Amino acid sequence: MLRLFQAGLIAALIQAGAISGLTLVVLVLRSSRLDLVQIPRASLSTFLALAYLLIAIAVSLTFNRFVAATSRRIEHAASLMKLDKPDQVMRRLFALLWYSTVGFIVLELAPPPRLMVSALSTVGLANAAPIIWPGLMSLGVAGFGANALATWAALRRR
Repeated sequence: MLRLFQAGLIAALIQAGAISGLTLVVLVLRSSRLDLVQIPRASLSTFLALAYLLIAIAVSLTFNRFVAATSRRIEHAASLMKLDKPDQVMRRLFALLWYSTVGFIVLELAPPPRLMVSALSTVGLANAAPIIWPGLMSLGVAGFGANALATWAALRRR
């Protein structure tokens, strides 16, 4: 089952590396004495959220060997089902993955939930919630988006 979603897992890992690197660079530049980046705290979280979203969309729309392999596996799994039209299964899967991707985009642009803010405040990281929340949601955008791309590629071959 995990092999059917390899593209999404790889995309989420790539996204995690990209947002970790971007966040580190922006925070180091912001806190350096060189004053290279003058971004207010409120604008910083908005900038990072939009940057995370753009990176996630780019990662999810990148057709690579993992997407191709996942696409072949999805097509094979759909053909094993005893249905008149295996395309229906892939279309439903594509719709579910697409709606999930859009849902993660909406959640990424929303403020962090109060439960997360209160949980982070217990360890003294409440100010990090506006940065952590979009980062976590961008992993969903990249993962589900890459699987949607793989499903779309499987449908295009039929």
